[in-house]
Amino acid sequence: MSIKFEGGATSTLRDEFRERKEYKEYEGFQRFRTIDTHYEKFKYGMMNRQFEPVTLISEQTDETLQNFPELADNVMVLPFVAIAFNEFREEYTNFINNSSSPTVGYPKFIEAVVPRRGYLNFSDQFARYINYNIEINRKTFATEPEVKDFDTFIDRFFEIFNEIGQEFPVTKSGYTTSKHCSIMTSGLCIELAEKNYDLDEPKGEMIVSSAFECFADYANAYGFLIDKYVPWRIVADVNSTKMREYMVKGRSIDVSRALDFFESTYTVRSCYDDLYLLRNYLFSIYYPLHRATHGPDATLPALEIVKLVQILFRVRMIELGVPHENFSDMNQKVVDIYNKYGLRYVSGYIGQITSEKMKETYEPR
Repeated sequence: MSIKFEGGATSTLRDEFRERKEYKEYEGFQRFRTIDTHYEKFKYGMMNRQFEPVTLISEQTDETLQNFPELADNVMVLPFVAIAFNEFREEYTNFINNSSSPTVGYPKFIEAVVPRRGYLNFSDQFARYINYNIEINRKTFATEPEVKDFDTFIDRFFEIFNEIGQEFPVTKSGYTTSKHCSIMTSGLCIELAEKNYDLDEPKGEMIVSSAFECFADYANAYGFLIDKYVPWRIVADVNSTKMREYMVKGRSIDVSRALDFFESTYTVRSCYDDLYLLRNYLFSIYYPLHRATHGPDATLPALEIVKLVQILFRVRMIELGVPHENFSDMNQKVVDIYNKYGLRYVSGYIGQITSEKMKETYEPR
């Protein structure tokens, strides 16, 4: 089939829009099950069923990840994803290698179906993002000599953050469900080639062939989705019966409870890390200003936890695009919950409130 997609290589915005649209709406995608992780499902694997931002427990240890011995030792994914892939690859490669038909073969760029990329460490990715953000903000505040105390700093911070916070979040939860966070941190994805995400031409060279349709059919049968944005990437479909069977394989757990097992065993809610990571972020920006005013040996002032809780709540609402008038009256309730039940409870409460906002936005209707 002679179709050439030129997204990423055009000279005008109009041409770029047309080419991207043509690739995105390519009718061949209707022949197998896909996922669009760029325009539609970029939060896939980053929220649990309650719409709470989550990260892998394997951030603390790599013991819950698995590689591909003798195939790709350095590529890691969640164990059930590795098992599903190995069984898929065995059957698919046997079919290809034993076929006598001259029209049967591997799709372009993924010959031998060897994993090239898998899990990306979330902590490393988040640290890189937040450190860059800190440097940008330090430069911004360095030009504002009137910021001489923490209260003035916070006021000015929110003036800026109100404008950019939804696009450039600063909490762990906000980053987790933003477009800045790679789906590869979910442990659910395997990439079988190393190509440029932004160029549609090599993607087109893959997907228009009958070989790719065959590959996709096999992948679907084993519980994987084809990523339309990166067609050499397969994504574990946690909503498919087949992948749920792999989740509980070898365990005395019914398939109907597979997602309960997955979420409790492999993921952790990020809301419990937000407060202290936000404090560190704010102090990292403010400390150079504080030393410039009070001397190089000055120590940071103590910050009451209750005040930090209020800051966190406001930051999370801004990250979710909630207008100030819609949440300002809830501020006292957050304080009351902290005073009565403590920090962990109020962290969970803020997580619950924000997950309800996420549900309103992203729950299928």
